[in-house]
Amino acid sequence: MIVLLRKVLLVIISLIFIAGCSDTEDNIIINIDTDTREIKVGDVKFRMKYVEAGTFYMGAQASDSNGINYDRYADKNSIVHQVTLTKSYWIGETEVTHALWEAVMGKDNNPSYYLGSYQNPVNRVNYYKANEFIEQLNKRTGLKFRLPTEAEWEYAAKGGRKSNGFQRYSGSNNLDEVGWYYDGEMVWYYELNPVLYRRLRIAQVAQKKPNELGLYDMSGNVSEWCLGKFIISDGSPVVDPLEIMIDDTAPLSVRGGSVNLVEQDCAVFKRFSTEGANGGTFVGLRLVLEDNY
Repeated sequence: MIVLLRKVLLVIISLIFIAGCSDTEDNIIINIDTDTREIKVGDVKFRMKYVEAGTFYMGAQASDSNGINYDRYADKNSIVHQVTLTKSYWIGETEVTHALWEAVMGKDNNPSYYLGSYQNPVNRVNYYKANEFIEQLNKRTGLKFRLPTEAEWEYAAKGGRKSNGFQRYSGSNNLDEVGWYYDGEMVWYYELNPVLYRRLRIAQVAQKKPNELGLYDMSGNVSEWCLGKFIISDGSPVVDPLEIMIDDTAPLSVRGGSVNLVEQDCAVFKRFSTEGANGGTFVGLRLVLEDNY
């Protein structure tokens, strides 16, 4: 009887030990469904959405209302051209939050100017800090995360193979449904207290409607770094475009608009460039994980 009790006690202790280890173990991937993966880093969980490879028209044009991707807000930086992505990938359901950043980098290494909730997106992140975070995340998890290319970002923002057709914003033609932006309604807060104004406008992730792939905040909230240089298309079709940064002063791509930009600047095809060292107060990031993980 005593021997049996000892065996039972050992089993219970072993189960407690295993459970305790699993609470802190990184690289736990749970397949929620065929299109959703949940990944655990320390005590923080985040989700990635599956984007099936395909062909789409990147950019928009303002000259032919009956043509491809017509929008009156299109400009010379967003030339319509056909892009084929031959590899499927996973992309962050939301922008990287304070919670995830601090789980990887520590509380003393959060560059954000505006904090708020742990579920708010990190901000004031320059290109090098973004890649440093990804490098540390990869060490923690054993996975290979990276920034999305511009083509991957826009394809996902437009809904990928699940797209309901060309829409001005990610998931809707009505930005109020899907994004946080500067709409002028709180100008008086800005005049009285700029810091209060900005804090009120940055929102927790995933508070509005997602797009067709289940992705949140790809129009508005904070802008997002993309991988590589800012290059204007000549309109030619391309396959798996990947522009690599040549030097530290090369203009790099930022997408998605933000809370300090007006409605038209949050359009899904709008492109902005900045230097890598200049994170900007309202710039964050979204992760990509290749499909072989």
